[in-house]
Amino acid sequence: MFKLITILAFAITLSSCATNTTKTKEKDEDLSSALTGLFGEPKKVDEKKLEKFPLGSEKNPVRVAGPGGQRDYLSRLVCDNNEPVSAFERMGSAGMSPFGSIMDIYEVICDTNKGVVKHSVYLDMYHGDYDETRPAVGFIALKPNCWIPIKKAIEFREQKNFNAALEQIELHNQCDTSKERMSYYYHLGWTYAEMGEFIKAIDAYSEGLKTQPNYPFAYWRRGLAYEKFGKAVEAQADYKKAYEVGMEGNPEKFKEFLNQNPDIAKKLMPQ
Repeated sequence: MFKLITILAFAITLSSCATNTTKTKEKDEDLSSALTGLFGEPKKVDEKKLEKFPLGSEKNPVRVAGPGGQRDYLSRLVCDNNEPVSAFERMGSAGMSPFGSIMDIYEVICDTNKGVVKHSVYLDMYHGDYDETRPAVGFIALKPNCWIPIKKAIEFREQKNFNAALEQIELHNQCDTSKERMSYYYHLGWTYAEMGEFIKAIDAYSEGLKTQPNYPFAYWRRGLAYEKFGKAVEAQADYKKAYEVGMEGNPEKFKEFLNQNPDIAKKLMPQ
C-alpha cells in the first residue's frame, strides 16, 4: 500500500490535468499539514451563523487545502458572463478567520463586455479535508473538480471493481478540458492492465504519450503491459525511456522515487 500511495502521489505531481496546480499539489499538501500543525485544527464554528455571510467574504472565507487549493478553487470560478476568470492575484494576508487561522485575500478579475470587474475573495487554506462546491459571492458557478472521479476510480480499482473504476475515469474525461489527456489515458491503461487487458492498456498509454511524451510513468506502465503480454524487447525499450525522461524532467525527485521503490528501480535503472 505504501508503494501505491507513493507512486500515486508522484504520478499526480507529474501528471497532465497537470497544470501548475496539480504539479505542486504534493508540496502544497505538505505545507498545509505543516501550517495546520502550527495553528492547530480549525476552530469549530456554527455553520448556520457562518452562512448568514456571503461565501468568500471576510466573515465566511472559502475553505481550501493549501496554496494549491486556493489556486484550484479560484481557477474554477465562473464569472457572471458565463466565462472563466481572467486572472487572480494574492493581495496578502487578511487577519484571523472565523476558524482561528490566517486568511488570504485574492483579487479575482472577470473580463466582461462591460469592462474589467474585480472581486475580492477571502480564503482559509487550513482545511485539508473540506471540499467546497459552491461559488464565491459575485460568481455564478464553480466548475467541478475533475480529480474527484480519478480518486474514486483509484479506490474502485484497488477493490477490483473495474467496471466502476472505468465509469469514474470516463466521468473525469468528460470533465477535463485540458489539452493534455494523460490523466485519462494513464488511469484507463492502468485499469485495463489490472483487468488483464494488456493490448487495450498498451493502446491507452500510447494515446496518452501522444499528448504528453515527457511523462515517465506512462512508459514504465506500458513497459509492464508489454512484459505481461510477452513483448520483452518493447518492455525494455519503455523501461529505458522511462528512466531517461524521468531524469531529464526532475532528476532529484525521480531519484527519490526510485530509492523508495527498489523493485521499480530494478526495472528502470541502466544495467
